[in-house]
Amino acid sequence: MTPTYDAHDGSPLSPTSAWFGDSALSEGNPGILAISQPVTSPESLAKMYKPQALLDKAKINQGWLDSSRSLMEQEVKENEALLLRFKYYSFFDLNPKYDAIRINQLYEQSKWSILLEEIECTEEEMMMFAALQYHINKLSIMSSENHLNNSDKDVDEVDAALSDLEITLEGGKTSTILFGRESSITRMREK
Repeated sequence: MTPTYDAHDGSPLSPTSAWFGDSALSEGNPGILAISQPVTSPESLAKMYKPQALLDKAKINQGWLDSSRSLMEQEVKENEALLLRFKYYSFFDLNPKYDAIRINQLYEQSKWSILLEEIECTEEEMMMFAALQYHINKLSIMSSENHLNNSDKDVDEVDAALSDLEITLEGGKTSTILFGRESSITRMREK
């Protein structure tokens, strides 16, 4: 199997990213599916269907489709609306580096199940989920800022190396120290 790589940052794509990569949902960037969308307004949230009785909650979780059979075999009609969800029994097979889309899908399912009161949970559990959500959002903002700072640093180092090479090729002596050592592309190592 040939690995697939993201066109934007060159990182390996998970199978989930490859499936959604050409989708209109991903807008040509599969990484966008790993980012949570903002929660809708309280007014529109109040208008959404919320199961009240235990029977209504049970109906939501019935009728899972079999992934080994086609939709036609399972009698899904054309233009029929489907609620797409992942069903996880174990979270140990998720890798944050390669499964960002699946992790975000699981997070979104959990968030909307709590917001729409599809699952029974205490106020304390809701507060714990909100605290985790806040912490994750804070860390993701910090890591994205660090990524931007590191990419600027990498660009500066590349520019410095190119300037040194240009000076060396013109016959001058470079004085720039790169990566903690004097940069010399033309000097060969002696064995």
